[in-house]
Amino acid sequence: RVHGESIRMKVLVLVQFTKDVKSRTYFLFEDLTKAYEFVVKSFVNKSWRESAGEKTTWIMEREIFEYVDNLEELGFLINEEKDASSKFEFYDKEWIKKSMAFHVRQLLSKE
Repeated sequence: RVHGESIRMKVLVLVQFTKDVKSRTYFLFEDLTKAYEFVVKSFVNKSWRESAGEKTTWIMEREIFEYVDNLEELGFLINEEKDASSKFEFYDKEWIKKSMAFHVRQLLSKE
């Protein structure tokens, strides 16, 4: 790595929204913050659809984590691309919730 060069990262978000395997998909992000934002935005979109389009201005951190728990599947594959031999590592829902707690608070404080 060249001095001053930042480590590149890839985060592959693996998600299955419902029991229907056709809802299984993935998204690729360049950093964890964007992956966390995706999870929060997915929750907001689901809440908005369920409330028939009524805008909810107050979102609790607890609700987002319940949403994560209720997803059929959610996992992050993370590769920090430190060198050519870097591999993706899998992280489960519990890790995601613990890891994203600070970021969720920051996102919600912007709303």
